[in-house]
Amino acid sequence: AARLKDLPTADQPQVYFISVDPAHDTQSDLKTFVQHFDAGFATATGPLDQLKLLTATLGVDTASPPSGQSGSDVVNHSSPLLVIDPEGKEAAVFTPPLIPDRMADDYRFILKLNGAQP
Repeated sequence: AARLKDLPTADQPQVYFISVDPAHDTQSDLKTFVQHFDAGFATATGPLDQLKLLTATLGVDTASPPSGQSGSDVVNHSSPLLVIDPEGKEAAVFTPPLIPDRMADDYRFILKLNGAQP
């Protein structure tokens, strides 16, 4: 997001970090975590059934080992960064390795494709 600060306010991205592990990730923990990346990132989590619906809709894989198995405190998940446009449609998917300069360039390209003048 810092590499896009020169964009008009309406074109700047809002980054949401959504935890898929509400049993272990409190809002306070999430805020502390995202501070390492950008203090402007928003954080969220929610009830597991709603998170499963969200991740299924977005095509994000998540899985928890069966209770009682070794590592059952770990939620496995894919690590995509999704770009959702103002109408709620998926505009892009970034997958690791996440290279900030390339992502910023791609984001500017997406804006141009959608008629913005970044």
